[in-house]
Amino acid sequence: MGTLVSYSDVLTSEHCLEGESLPHTAIIAGSIDFRLGIKYHFLWWITYASWCTEMKKQLEFDSNDIAMIRLLSTMPNNIIPVPITQEPNSHFYAEQATIITWSSQCSSVSPTIMDLAKVWVLKQKDCDKQYSVLFKTKMKMHPRFLCTRAKPYILLECGDSGSPLLYRDTLIAVNVGLCPPIGDVPSGKKINIHIGIEYYKNFIYSLISKP
Repeated sequence: MGTLVSYSDVLTSEHCLEGESLPHTAIIAGSIDFRLGIKYHFLWWITYASWCTEMKKQLEFDSNDIAMIRLLSTMPNNIIPVPITQEPNSHFYAEQATIITWSSQCSSVSPTIMDLAKVWVLKQKDCDKQYSVLFKTKMKMHPRFLCTRAKPYILLECGDSGSPLLYRDTLIAVNVGLCPPIGDVPSGKKINIHIGIEYYKNFIYSLISKP
């Protein structure tokens, strides 16, 4: 999945593109039912790490699970790009946000309809606390990430990576996945992990403005 951030650019997770080839990869847009959408092929894509290499910028972190896709053709005017937040990640702590999900539960039946779900953004200290509980050792989540949860629990599932975390219809983060992704941890104890927009704004805006 991904988020349209201009009429020709889609923001997604880097791992969504692993193993894919440019001529054989496309997105489907225009409907919440992918059977009714229109297929758009890619002109190029670039990961944050590759962009840093091009810009001669030193990578601060080994893992930067974010990438930008440039479409071969522009979207029609009736498909509106999502606005990008101008606020820091901390602005959304303890606020309610919206995730876009296939609600597949990793079942053998592939879902066809996208859905919305409400979650709460955890404060940094609460995210660190839950992260430490899950891994049974004191750990800290880097503040470029956001953590969310809900009660009853709502968890990111297979196919949700790369989709948006929205606050009042504005993009604040890209969905990465579930923490921990595997193991015998009860579902209600797990948390959703999102990579915030704040740290990657230069990457995003420089590519949107690229001819």
